[in-house]
Amino acid sequence: MPGGQARYSDLAIETALILRAVFRQPLRQTEGLVSSLFALMGLDLPVLDHSTLSGRAWRKLRLGVDVGSGTIIAAALTGKKVDDAAELRPSLDQVAEPVAAVIAERGRVSWQTSSGYNVRAGAEGAMSRCKRIIGDALQAHSRPAQRVETQIAVHVLSRMLALGCLESVRAA
Repeated sequence: MPGGQARYSDLAIETALILRAVFRQPLRQTEGLVSSLFALMGLDLPVLDHSTLSGRAWRKLRLGVDVGSGTIIAAALTGKKVDDAAELRPSLDQVAEPVAAVIAERGRVSWQTSSGYNVRAGAEGAMSRCKRIIGDALQAHSRPAQRVETQIAVHVLSRMLALGCLESVRAA
């Protein structure tokens, strides 16, 4: 688009950001990857410029985890000064099923005592997967872009977990 910013569909932007998250690439390399994929597929499509995908400040990722399955059922990206209690209601609003218990990280000792180590380990495992697979820092600069990056990361993790979990059934 001469003289102006090109417009891309939400799906095109989300797809590029998913590739970025999965392959842990900076935006310029993601732009090159998408360009190469289009060339391999013989597609003559405009490639998202890395500046379209970018947008930085300290953020805190808060995850709600179904400890039975390890699935992330709620995610919020907040500023570092936002209190856990202030984020509880918006996090619960993301959950479709009834919630049996809520235990904040701040109450770690009481959580360990009341829920048992295995429950705690399941929730901590979800955060560990997030850091190992997606990384421990956001790459986007602007707050809206960071929220989208967080949503994509949670989507990717949930999809990977769903594909990789074994389902056991009794044979006889």
